Amino acid sequence: GLKPGVDYYDNDITPDKHTRLPESERYSVLQMAGHFSINPGNMRNCKLFLGDGNALSLETIKLGQEFRFNFLKDLVTLSACNTAVAGSVFGSGAEVQSFATLAQKKGAKSVLATLWSVSDDSTGLLMQLFYDFRERYGLTKAEALRKAQLALLQGDWQETEGIVRGVNITGETTTSRRYSHPYHWAPFVLMGNGL
Repeated sequence: GLKPGVDYYDNDITPDKHTRLPESERYSVLQMAGHFSINPGNMRNCKLFLGDGNALSLETIKLGQEFRFNFLKDLVTLSACNTAVAGSVFGSGAEVQSFATLAQKKGAKSVLATLWSVSDDSTGLLMQLFYDFRERYGLTKAEALRKAQLALLQGDWQETEGIVRGVNITGETTTSRRYSHPYHWAPFVLMGNGL
C-alpha cells in the first residue's frame, strides 16, 4: 500500500509477466517473494520455483529472455532464500552466479537479496519496514535497509491495524525482540546503487 503497483500470486507468476506490462504500467520496484534453491556447481540445479509449480533454472534465466530488469528505475528485491549466494564445486573455479548477480547483468540497477535461507515471518516484516522507511521518510535504499535491520535487532517496530512501521526514527519504542537474532535480519544484502 505504500506504492501503486500490481500483485501477482501463485499461478499468475510467470517469468515474462513483467515484460508484458504496457510501458505506462511499469514500476520502479519489483519484489519477488518465493522459493529459490541453490546447488553448487551446476546452474541447471539452481532453481527459482514459480507459483504454477514450474521451476526456472539459473541457466535458463541467464540464457533466456525471462527476467529482463532494465525497465526498472530503482530496485529488484529477491527476498527468497539464498538469492545472493553463488556456488562452486570445492573451489574448482566452476562458480555458479547468484540470482542477484544475474539480475544485475540483466539490467537491474540495484538488487536486495539474501545470503541464506530466511524465515517467511521475519522476512515479511523486514520488507515492510524497508519499504516503509523508503517511502515515509525518503531514505536511500542502503539507509532504509540499515534502519529495517536495526528495527528487528532492537525491537523498534510496531504493528497497528495490520500496518508495520519502524518507529526508531520517531523516537517511539516497543519491546518486541522476537526477531533480534541475526538469522532474521543479517542475510539481506544490497548490491548496486544504494541511493
